[in-house]
Amino acid sequence: LPKVPAYQVLRKFNTFVNLVEVAALLGLSFVSSKENYEVHKGCFILFMVCSEVYMVLTCLLLKDNTRQFVGLMEHRAYSIKKQLTVANLFCFMVALYFYYRHNAYCEPGMYTAFAFMEYFIVLTNMGFHMAAYYDFYHYQLTVTEFKPSFSNST
Repeated sequence: LPKVPAYQVLRKFNTFVNLVEVAALLGLSFVSSKENYEVHKGCFILFMVCSEVYMVLTCLLLKDNTRQFVGLMEHRAYSIKKQLTVANLFCFMVALYFYYRHNAYCEPGMYTAFAFMEYFIVLTNMGFHMAAYYDFYHYQLTVTEFKPSFSNST
């Protein structure tokens, strides 16, 4: 991103939102709704809000800088992220609709439909983050064993 102060602030905010998203996801993983419904619900809401903000803001920040993409892989990553963000937002709205109908009318099958949409929300979120593969396509991560060299001169 350009070294414009507004972009730098938004980049830092987006990083913070992503960290909160991950922390909320950890909370969801460790606290079940049967164990502590209020904590689980809070983590879910925090995860969803931060997830949506992160995905949308990432796409908006990248949208203004598509001319600076140097390769096909960066364009592919951006395209995939846009598509998955739209799909995620759609799934989230549909899930909210089912959750509302479940709570407002206690209709049979509404909570099941809500839970089903949760799977699509999770899959589109995972796909969004896995698109980083294309962002780092030209990089190689090498993990090696570190052996310190000690001199044993006595």
